[in-house]
Order: sequence, then C-alpha cells, then structure tokens
Amino acid sequence: MASSDPPQATATARDSRRRIDAIDARLVALLAERAAVVRAIWDEKERRGAPLRDPQREAAIQADLVELARQHGLDPTAVATIFAHIVGVDLHTGRRADQPAT
Repeated sequence: MASSDPPQATATARDSRRRIDAIDARLVALLAERAAVVRAIWDEKERRGAPLRDPQREAAIQADLVELARQHGLDPTAVATIFAHIVGVDLHTGRRADQPAT
C-alpha cells in the first residue's frame, strides 16, 4: 500500500504517510484475524446449540472499549461507533444475528 505524495510534500509528511499506510495495513490484518476468531466462536456455538450473540458480553466489551478510548485520548463515541460497525460487519458476513444456532 503506497500513498502518492505531492511533489511539494516534505520528508516528514512523506514519512508520516508511509507510517499511516503501514498502520492501515496492520489494522486490516487485525480485522481479518478477528473475523477468523469470530467464525471459530460461532462454529463452536453452533455445535453446542448456543445463541450466536451474547448481549451482556457485547455491552461489557463496549464499556471496556469506551474506557480504553478515554485512556488513549480518543473520542469514546467514535470508538464505540467503529466497534459497533465491526460487529455489524461480522454479523453480516458471518451469519445473520437472528439466524438460530443449529
């Protein structure tokens, strides 16, 4: 992944863009790793006949993420929104939330 730098970009700007590109690549790799773990959990839940979603756990995770966001100086609402979207993507690409475990 490479960003195109305008000719007038400083060395610092170019270096910063390269760092952002590398971070973005790591984020995508982490999302792929997370998706694989989610699939493994859902497979196990299906084998046991357990519900795919656990609203209490989801709420606890969201509270933990909001606190982590605060600790890192990030907007807690933005972080909660990002993770809600990630969970939504997991549900969309994996199995529907209302699909019963078999």
